[in-house]
Amino acid sequence: MLLLLLFDFVIYCSYLIYQQEKQAQQLKFDRAELSHIKYGMLSVDAWEAKLTAIVEKKIEEYELSAENRQELRQRSEELITRMIRETAMMIREHHRQDGGISGWFKEKAFGMLVDVDDLAQDAPRIADAFVAFLDEPENRDRIKSFIAGQLRKYAGQTVGETDYQRYEEVLARYGASSGEQALAVIEQRLSLSRHAVNMLALLLLLALTPLLLAPYSRGLERRHGLVLLLFVALVLLYVGIASPMIDIDARVGRLSFLLAGEPVQFTDQVLFFQSKSIMDVVRILLTKGDAKLALVGGLILLFSVLFPLTKILLTTGWLVRPSVRERDNPLVRFFVFKSGKWSMADVMVVAIFMAYLGFAGVMDSQLKQLDRGKGHLEVLTTSSSELQAGFYFFTAFCLLGLFIAQMANGREARKGPHIVATPTVSGSA
Repeated sequence: MLLLLLFDFVIYCSYLIYQQEKQAQQLKFDRAELSHIKYGMLSVDAWEAKLTAIVEKKIEEYELSAENRQELRQRSEELITRMIRETAMMIREHHRQDGGISGWFKEKAFGMLVDVDDLAQDAPRIADAFVAFLDEPENRDRIKSFIAGQLRKYAGQTVGETDYQRYEEVLARYGASSGEQALAVIEQRLSLSRHAVNMLALLLLLALTPLLLAPYSRGLERRHGLVLLLFVALVLLYVGIASPMIDIDARVGRLSFLLAGEPVQFTDQVLFFQSKSIMDVVRILLTKGDAKLALVGGLILLFSVLFPLTKILLTTGWLVRPSVRERDNPLVRFFVFKSGKWSMADVMVVAIFMAYLGFAGVMDSQLKQLDRGKGHLEVLTTSSSELQAGFYFFTAFCLLGLFIAQMANGREARKGPHIVATPTVSGSA
């Protein structure tokens, strides 16, 4: 009864871990969507907001000093002088184009009544009046407001091609009004989920320890203990193939530089993120419509799901029902004793592990090509790929299968020498 209660507890903990991992997977996908580079470094809207803020700040900070006042007065005087002389030339040219006596009289009258050189001598006085006008805070603020308004108007006419539909869906899912607010909620939930998974994993390990000793129990037949472990292996197999195995995350941690003396910075720009389980991979490969991919998906499904499941069920029947052993069914004997060489379970675990290491190395190598800060430009890239619960459950299933196989082999060896093969549950066996 105690072992059955522990088995029920293992099922319960495994189910809770599976639920937590699926929820965490959705949270990570949402976090990656909100932080994707298409909404940051590659977004016209993001650059427009940052550049507009810099220009508005420069306008607000602009003040007339003794140095720039003199420069402004000088340039204003030059501009006013040029405007006076060019205006006079335009009027004379207009009268000249009229032709006839009327045009001649107008040109002469303009020359007699208007002294252009005299007007040009008033340019310094007009420039002083203009600078004095700008010195008044009220007038200066009006000009700043006008320029800032025009800038916002032009910025509003800058339209990017970024599709924000999925971004808005994620914000609505968390009841947030901004990406920063939604990310804060996601990080809090992920932290709680990680803590819950760690606690459940510890409880699961404590419950599995006595179950592993069940075949050695004096009050329980060894075959019944092995059957109980086979059910535990079935639970581990299900969680192992249904839970995420690997999270692959590559991002630009920080891009910063100075523009017009002001810092421009983008942080946590996701380049690529994926989190898949074995069943997710199989489903994708089978539904892609490509015959080659479908073949690969079918092989993964066969050797990582169907073979282990069939072996567990037939090994259970072989241990529990004497008639199954006495009938000496070739199919049963194949799956119980000879199917180990056809299984890819252990190879799958090793392949996933090596793929994780290889991908992490490639991503680190490629991303470091961007980590070349020169001057005020700084680029920091990160690759935070990590193994998830599905990998550890699948590995535990393979190890438990090896243990069960050795125990079953020892049991039959004591019964007689007619057993010539080793019953297996996992590919490692």
